[in-house]
Amino acid sequence: GLYAESHGILASSMYDPISHKHFSPRNDSDPMWWNGAEPLWLTALDTGYKTAAVMWPGSDVTIGNRTPTHFFPYNPGMTFRQRLENITNWMTGNGQEQGVKFAALYWEEPDRSGHAFGPDNTTEMEKAMKEVDDDIGLLVSELNRTGLWGRVNLLVTSDHGMAQCSADRLIRLDDCLHPDNYTLVDLTPVAALIPNRDPEKIFKLLSKCHANMMAYLKEEIPDRL
Repeated sequence: GLYAESHGILASSMYDPISHKHFSPRNDSDPMWWNGAEPLWLTALDTGYKTAAVMWPGSDVTIGNRTPTHFFPYNPGMTFRQRLENITNWMTGNGQEQGVKFAALYWEEPDRSGHAFGPDNTTEMEKAMKEVDDDIGLLVSELNRTGLWGRVNLLVTSDHGMAQCSADRLIRLDDCLHPDNYTLVDLTPVAALIPNRDPEKIFKLLSKCHANMMAYLKEEIPDRL
């Protein structure tokens, strides 16, 4: 387990000024971004175990010239049931191949609904939470059906928290700084940009942009951010 500053995946959108490469959820298959750390499915391979991952971030990327034993390219259209069926099949194995000893399964909810509707939209978030609750129930049911329940260690992890935003509190960066002056790196949860010229001047403009906006130079970013 490494913190972001060590494993290198700092955000959902990144830009490397040396290679001039961009990283985003739709453009994340370049091993350059992932080679800073070894994921668990590769560590398990080194112990002689077979591994599997379904839609887990980075699991379809060749890291250190290796991938999990079984994996799928990311496809958000694959349902939870389809993902679960593949994982349990890989875990139980068959007459020709032994089951995997490490498996990871990723599901987009409730993160997807939270980003789309905001956490204060109780109608949509209750639907998402009910869906996740049903999916966990299906997971337990499938582990029981396949005889895996009681034989595996099950870890359920979560993503980040959320706070409601409002268009009434929108700060338009273009009102303070022309887009030609910077390369945009990330927009959430904070805006990150690389000045294209005169960093001190750009920093001063950003510092005066809005009473409710704070600007920081890279070396002065607080630890909490």
